[in-house]
Amino acid sequence: MIPFGNAAATLVQRVEERVDGRSRVHYEKHGLSGCSWRRVSSCGREDSYLQRDGEIRCRIPAGQAIPRPGDCLFPGEIEGEISGSAELNALLAAQREHGAFRIASVTDNAQPGAPLPHYVAQGVSA
Repeated sequence: MIPFGNAAATLVQRVEERVDGRSRVHYEKHGLSGCSWRRVSSCGREDSYLQRDGEIRCRIPAGQAIPRPGDCLFPGEIEGEISGSAELNALLAAQREHGAFRIASVTDNAQPGAPLPHYVAQGVSA
């Protein structure tokens, strides 16, 4: 178990399948538990001005759905089905202030022998 890992989350993954020679896209939701959320602020110099970014990191215990870059992560449980990318983008925009984000990178800390096997999903908050 991850220290301070008491948060629930919902991972939404885009799944593309080939059916009868045609590409079909749908979205799968995965309920996650034992997660920890952390907001990290960073500051960098961009030409003549200072740029501040807010990054969010979510640690997900191993043994659950594995996040991938491009997936979306929402704090808590998301109700209902997601039928298309427009609906997913609208949900992401509505939930950003609560910490929802599109995953930009994933670190695999779930290697055999790791003391606390988990994945770290990172993205930028708006």
